[in-house]
Amino acid sequence: MTNGSDDRIPVVFGGKAGPDEAVLEGAQLGEAGVAGHPIGCSCCTPREGAAAALRRLFLARARGEREFARVRVHASPADEARVRAALAGDVFVAGRFRAG
Repeated sequence: MTNGSDDRIPVVFGGKAGPDEAVLEGAQLGEAGVAGHPIGCSCCTPREGAAAALRRLFLARARGEREFARVRVHASPADEARVRAALAGDVFVAGRFRAG
């Protein structure tokens, strides 16, 4: 963050997706992540499905495979709660995404 601005990627819930948005749907939120580094660093530890889905989106964006300015979530209330929990409680996700 610089000059008081928040550079994290906004995550919004419901509504119509715009051309500059990545969309996460309920089915994607159930796919848990797998560990990458054997030492279990915070960037690669296994994550709950919602956190894993956001991590995959971030990595695709960082690699230049996807371009988006915001993430829009289309999910059930239970899955939406899981995304909100990941935004609040997962170190990797909270450092790169924000509710917005």
